[in-house]
Amino acid sequence: MHDPKQQDAASLALHDICLTASSGPFSLEVKPYEHLTVLSDDAAIMDRLTDIIMGQIAVPAGRILISEIECTHFPPDQRAVGALDRRDGLLNHLSIYDNIALPLRARREKPAAIRERIGRIGALLGFDPHTHLRPDASDDEMQFRARFGRLLAYAPDVLILNRPFEGLSDEARARCAKSVMMLQRALNLTILHLTRLRDEAFFGSGRIAVLRGGTLQQCADAPTLMDRPASPHVARIFGHANLMTGYVVRNIDDVAEIRLPCGTMVSAQSSDEVEQDHLCTLCVGPEKIALSLTGAQLDEEDQAPLEAVIQDIRHNGDHIHLRCKLSDGTEVDIRRMPMQYSASIQPGQKVYLAWIAGNARAFPYDEPGEG
Repeated sequence: MHDPKQQDAASLALHDICLTASSGPFSLEVKPYEHLTVLSDDAAIMDRLTDIIMGQIAVPAGRILISEIECTHFPPDQRAVGALDRRDGLLNHLSIYDNIALPLRARREKPAAIRERIGRIGALLGFDPHTHLRPDASDDEMQFRARFGRLLAYAPDVLILNRPFEGLSDEARARCAKSVMMLQRALNLTILHLTRLRDEAFFGSGRIAVLRGGTLQQCADAPTLMDRPASPHVARIFGHANLMTGYVVRNIDDVAEIRLPCGTMVSAQSSDEVEQDHLCTLCVGPEKIALSLTGAQLDEEDQAPLEAVIQDIRHNGDHIHLRCKLSDGTEVDIRRMPMQYSASIQPGQKVYLAWIAGNARAFPYDEPGEG
């Protein structure tokens, strides 16, 4: 396991790894005792990333270091990494105890040491009274706990959790996630957690790496992803941002003046790659948009107000969701706290929208659906 004195060295380091033929290389490091989550909507990408790190498939380019040891070309049994992979279930002809003991016996550990370890892990995960059962006589939650226990018993330096909670009920998912979080902190585990679910990405309370089509979009903590997204894809996932196409008329001092298809000029902070006289993708969060019935109250904003028509109003408990449509047909979502909502606003009514430039971001044009 890790030397706690070497906190600056990465437990897992991926350097210039390519996941697909069309995606560029990316690098990623997981520090000792960190719970880093990878968020991707592509299950095949997460399976491929798991297989590359585990040594199940060769990586075409790049380097893999585990606990500072170059293991790019090592076979799986020579890598200090283990995976809880939904593709690898328990063996139904063995008891839960024997499933967990199997890799320990393969390492020729003594029976007494195996019993002690499985008893301790079973107590931590709550499956100790059920180790005599076969997996097919256990529910999905108990099977997850047994699979996670098998991984803990193996005690690798780095744990990969590949979509670990898929197939569980919402209640079981919450309980299992809480157990993982508790044990990660109590046992100083280093975890790379792969998921397709945004809400699950928040479980680890650490950094989140966002992949799109095998390309790393951004790796940061949740507040940074929400407040300073590095791409429209990240903005849409973490800020539920409105994405609008516009034409950059001017780009001065990191502020772009953008003409939307409806003809109105708006402003936004621009990323480094945004160029004048080119198309851009404008991102603005639904909670960052000011709304007025007359436009008079929007004088303090950095732009002329956008004319829109309310299409739909939904009350969602802690907020109110308004769907508006601009004159060119572009739909814009707005969120308001109930106390900020005026009952006089109704579907079909004309309203005016605006935002402060600092609350919007402009990126190079991002074709919808491109990876």
